[in-house]
Amino acid sequence: MATTVLASQPQALENKVPFFANYLDYRSDPLQFWMDVGRVGPLVEIQLGPMQKFWVVTDADLFQQILQSKSKNFPRDRQIRQGNAIDNGRTVFNAKTYEEWRWRRRLLQPGFHKRELAKFAESMVTETTQLANEIPQNVSVDLADLTKKLTMRIICQTMFSASLAETDVLQHAFEQTSYFGFKRMSSIVNVPHWLPTKLNLDTKAAVTDKYRILGKIVDERLASGQPKDDAPTSWDMLDMLISAQLDDEDEMPGAERSFSRDDLIAEMSSLVFAGHETTAMTLVWLLNKVATDQTIYQKLMVEIDAVLGDRPPTLDDLDQMPYTHQLIQETLRYYPSVYVTLREAEADDELTVGGATYAVPAGRQFIMNIRGLHHSKEYWSNADQFVPERFSAENSQEWHKFAYQPFISGPKKCIGDQFAMMELRLVVPTLLQRLTFEPASSHPAHQVKEAAGFVMETDKPVMMRVKSREI
Repeated sequence: MATTVLASQPQALENKVPFFANYLDYRSDPLQFWMDVGRVGPLVEIQLGPMQKFWVVTDADLFQQILQSKSKNFPRDRQIRQGNAIDNGRTVFNAKTYEEWRWRRRLLQPGFHKRELAKFAESMVTETTQLANEIPQNVSVDLADLTKKLTMRIICQTMFSASLAETDVLQHAFEQTSYFGFKRMSSIVNVPHWLPTKLNLDTKAAVTDKYRILGKIVDERLASGQPKDDAPTSWDMLDMLISAQLDDEDEMPGAERSFSRDDLIAEMSSLVFAGHETTAMTLVWLLNKVATDQTIYQKLMVEIDAVLGDRPPTLDDLDQMPYTHQLIQETLRYYPSVYVTLREAEADDELTVGGATYAVPAGRQFIMNIRGLHHSKEYWSNADQFVPERFSAENSQEWHKFAYQPFISGPKKCIGDQFAMMELRLVVPTLLQRLTFEPASSHPAHQVKEAAGFVMETDKPVMMRVKSREI
């Protein structure tokens, strides 16, 4: 019988510079830093500057304990839940308590049921087809610009049935707030929000634009006295949120029974934020891989042509295109848009891994190292190689369920995971039926690498020459 060892502290990463501790190594290359920490051990203590200590988790069993079996005691960290003075809208993402998270999630959940999401498939294909027809031919275009424009259009149509005149303004607002979030999380000392720095002023202006645009949409829908259409089959996400009600018999003391105006605006903002840049960057990485790997491209196109021919994809086609699905899954593993996430212990607890039990004090902050986990050789064969076939039906039992975290597992998994997967599985074949993507340059200096931002980005623009494809 194995003996359990009680350990008070995990292994500490070497502290190279007394004041900065591990911060300089982190700042020099954040993504490589998380890979390196993951190779040190399953649970590692790091210190980013004089005040910030974290336990970094790169172990599937520990992910399962924190995200599932003990999830109630490990919410998002306090800084996220407290919000900030620039953008402090309350949402399911930054709910202060478990009880608040629970009633918000219960109100949101029906809108993300599979049968409800199916209503959005046609809009996803239509917006993708329209963008494909607009892309200039035989000139170099920035792939991220295209995919961000596409995902924002899809979000606007599915969330509130609008082709906004201010789509570009809304897109910029969300990208600015993403940049603001990453800069603050990556700084050893955070500048107060009230100081008139360029970052603070630009972000305040972006937040003002965001709430002005979303507020107008919500106010107009509420002023109509009903969702935009009496037929639920044509409702958009805003209709669903306006109509959401907790059942009378639901015993949730202190819970709101429906969303207020401010709740609607904040939750819409959160959903747009979560469903825009993450999906766009996944498309960037996938299309770049397709454009630079002929083996993957040929296998993908044989499947798309055989199943679809020249007609647009529908939900009924998705299960007939397993390689497309595998390619998306592997892109999410190799290039996870959300490469770390934060948790914090609400109360004293214990975590067990490798025969050792660690005493966790209340307030201990954890960095869940998704990037390190997705590249761990303990869980993935050929972990540093891009192999879509690892997700084939015959290989599906080879990997630990909690070693794959593109949407975070457990009760607090991303509520939009099925929306995102449906969108990717429809957008990819729709684009590639009509267009081919060719790198604008084959020079090694122009090859892209991963770069840290609020989501995983590219270290330089991915420039592609786009051409129409004869079907």
